[in-house]
Amino acid sequence: MTEECQQIIDLLHCEYQLFIDETDDKRLLATWQQWREEGEKAGFIPLIIVPDSTLTDMLEEFDPTSFAEDRRQMICEAEKLDAQALFARYPSGDGMTGEFTDTMPNDQFCSWWHDEEQLCKEILLVKIPTRNPWELAAWVPMGGFNSCPSPAEQIAVFRWWYEQYGAIPVAVTHDVWEMSVSRPPQSDEDAEKLANEQFAFCEDIVTQGMESIRALASMLKNAPVWYFWWD
Repeated sequence: MTEECQQIIDLLHCEYQLFIDETDDKRLLATWQQWREEGEKAGFIPLIIVPDSTLTDMLEEFDPTSFAEDRRQMICEAEKLDAQALFARYPSGDGMTGEFTDTMPNDQFCSWWHDEEQLCKEILLVKIPTRNPWELAAWVPMGGFNSCPSPAEQIAVFRWWYEQYGAIPVAVTHDVWEMSVSRPPQSDEDAEKLANEQFAFCEDIVTQGMESIRALASMLKNAPVWYFWWD
């Protein structure tokens, strides 16, 4: 086990399973799904974490002895925030509308892949003891750098998306969140509304990815997986 992985385990102090040198992600996803089903009864939510030195550098400010209070404060701060007001504060997609495209819905997770053929060497699957999926952003408080929202802002937005779309955080790295979505938008209009929210939350997925709001909307329509990445 690497030092970075141990640091995350020591901070979270949760039950976990470590995946090392896996050849594919079938076992990881099967275990996540099993834990997801178990957690609905037992009161926990599984989260996949990709450890590296950048992530642990972000977490160094937190002490395991006071981390519970730090989480409580982040969650309390998030309760004072309104997701729609946050979207209005973030960048607007005006001028980047573009056109709808013939794009397949996103249905693949990718954050734990080192490249197209190789998984990251170490992958953590952790049982986070909460029934509120949006609170996972308080357990791995990345963010607040460049255009990436703060952990409290992430919590507020994740709660809104959970209520609207059944979106649940599945995986986190030092610069990525991925989510599983049970009620994705079904129409172009609804997908475009969501795409504007996602652009406000994470402009890099458009400016360095899909290149227009409607291209992103085309991928979000009926999509069971969402991906956010900040440069």
